[in-house]
Amino acid sequence: MGKSRYEVGIEKLDHAASEVSVMQEDLVALQPQLVVAANQVQEMVTKVEKESADVAEVSILHILYLLLCFMKLICTSGIFLSTRRAILKIRLIWLRIMTNG
Repeated sequence: MGKSRYEVGIEKLDHAASEVSVMQEDLVALQPQLVVAANQVQEMVTKVEKESADVAEVSILHILYLLLCFMKLICTSGIFLSTRRAILKIRLIWLRIMTNG
């Protein structure tokens, strides 16, 4: 009885070893495809990072523009004198971004 268990155990180990061997061969065969896929993923990540940065820059410009419009509205209503100074600062920032961008 003990010998039978031993033989069955050895058969299972042999079977597992052959399965692992087949999987290793499959993995080696897939290696070039994995390299190509990894390169494609890296290209997509780079593209998404660039687009995200572009979107963030556009959003900042849009916010500055809206702020400038809002500040002009306040100034034309004569509410705050110091607002005019703020508008000048915002315009300077806007011009720097537009000329450096």
